[in-house]
Amino acid sequence: MSHGGGYSNDVTKRLFQRFQLKNRFQASCLITIMPRSAAFLTSRRKSCLFFHSSAEKSTVGMALTQLFNLLWPLKGVASALALLSLGVTYLIRQASTNFPPPIHSVSHTRYRGYYRKRIRDLAHEEQALDEERRRIVQSAPFKFTELPSELAISILSHCAYWPETYSAVLRTSSSCHRLALTACIPLMPIRLSTPEQFNSFRKLLRKRQRVDHLVQHLWLTPLTDDLVPIAAQVLKQCVNIRSLAANMHLIQQSFALDKGRLSHPRCRDFTLLSTGLNWTTLLSTPVGAALFQQITHLRLLRDNIPREMPFPNLTHLSYLSVELLVEKRALEMLDDRQAFPSLHTIIVTNMRNRTGGVRMSRAASRRVFMLDVPEPTESELTIWRENVYKTGFWDLCT
Repeated sequence: MSHGGGYSNDVTKRLFQRFQLKNRFQASCLITIMPRSAAFLTSRRKSCLFFHSSAEKSTVGMALTQLFNLLWPLKGVASALALLSLGVTYLIRQASTNFPPPIHSVSHTRYRGYYRKRIRDLAHEEQALDEERRRIVQSAPFKFTELPSELAISILSHCAYWPETYSAVLRTSSSCHRLALTACIPLMPIRLSTPEQFNSFRKLLRKRQRVDHLVQHLWLTPLTDDLVPIAAQVLKQCVNIRSLAANMHLIQQSFALDKGRLSHPRCRDFTLLSTGLNWTTLLSTPVGAALFQQITHLRLLRDNIPREMPFPNLTHLSYLSVELLVEKRALEMLDDRQAFPSLHTIIVTNMRNRTGGVRMSRAASRRVFMLDVPEPTESELTIWRENVYKTGFWDLCT
């Protein structure tokens, strides 16, 4: 082993650098006389020879130097060498255990700079947003009537679900009145029962042209016999009806056939408000047969459902029943592919005397539902209105 210009090996070099020994000779002595200590140093993880500061390294180096100076006069004695080996091993173990292992963490200097820059950028963005908000608030408001008609109608269509808002918009201006009618009438469920309601609606039809073509959801229940012809005239004018609630007598007076087609070809949802029906007489008429051929959603107030003729397009059926085994009959109709080839959902209504709202439950079959309603008249109107708004049982049971 050389004690001259170069280090003998890598371990001697690390001992000399890490423990700050006075000369290379002392480091070489550690390797020469203490092979187990050297093996202990080289077998430990590299992190054990690294200390948190130069003061820690200097402290261990000073202790080793003092030990060498104390025992060096006795270097020829075997006991001195053994004592030296034990002392160095003890110091190395203390150095590796007393000081906690270093945490190999990446320097946060550049991350601090990144976060500071990011904070400054966010502050600038927030300031720009505040300036934009201030500019919008201080700028002159735009004119609603200057918007494109399609956009204005789309905005006003939300008023159809809020009658008070709709009435307020109608009183705003003549242009808003016209746009509100175009936007809301196709979405609103219109109920006509009293003489005041019929007269007001007929006045609107006379004053505003093409409004009758916008009506798509209509409930007609004239309270007196003299209102029946008026109701029939209203229904004749509104040819784009999609959802209708009326009795069959009114239907026969209002609907007509034009070359084999109904005058209301878009009517698909029909609530039949008649309680006593003669299906044979009804379906034998051209109008009645054509109507039931095209409807997809049928709501009945009684369970006398005809089997004389097929309903090719009927997909949803709802009826009032007082029987106990209602599910059995509903399943029979679902299995009758000849009379109901497209039927896949049946909703059975039960009347109850208890108070409360409408209650719905699923029967044993996935396609049969039970609906409990407290009062027949108002509940039917509520059910129909909710179906118009797409929140009723037609949509819930799909």
